Amino acid sequence: MQKKIFEVLVYGAIVIGIVVPAHAGLIDINNNIGHVIYDDVNENYWIWDLSTFTNMTYYEQKAKTDSLEYFGMNNWEMAGRDQMEALFSQISAENTFVYELFGKSGVSIDFQGDSNDQWMGRFDQFTGTVHTFMGGAYVAWNDNMYHGVQLGSIHTNYASLTTGAWVFANVIPVPEPGTMLLLCAGLVGVLGARKIQGF
Repeated sequence: MQKKIFEVLVYGAIVIGIVVPAHAGLIDINNNIGHVIYDDVNENYWIWDLSTFTNMTYYEQKAKTDSLEYFGMNNWEMAGRDQMEALFSQISAENTFVYELFGKSGVSIDFQGDSNDQWMGRFDQFTGTVHTFMGGAYVAWNDNMYHGVQLGSIHTNYASLTTGAWVFANVIPVPEPGTMLLLCAGLVGVLGARKIQGF
């Protein structure tokens, strides 16, 4: 009898685990409170509009980021190297391109025709020994670069209509319903086994 109950609980847990959806990866969310790209794997939200922080120096971008309230969150910050690597690793894993995920509005980018359009975005990492340059990611609007990204350097005081910033917000993960069901199933199994042994 005890073995039968145990088998039922194990099979039930397996079925629940199969039914629960896996991480979806990069999700485009566009509604009445804003437009973001949600990285379901790393649990980061990213500002979709790449022109939000253009025409600003690094310090101006940093100040705006730190005071930003958007999409119901106020913990936005300029991305560091770890967040950039996590984002681009996910983009690579899904075999997509930056320009297919992120957008730009209110910015005219046409240096040498559409095939060479690009947008530069700061992320919070200094390069060099005197800390005068910021790390940058060029977002190319064609297939000629590795997943649309080319790394470069942008001076701290440089500001233009084609230089924005990579801005993200991390969320505190909430246990998925499936995870809670699996936990409950396990607890029921343990308690059930102990109760049977007590008889």
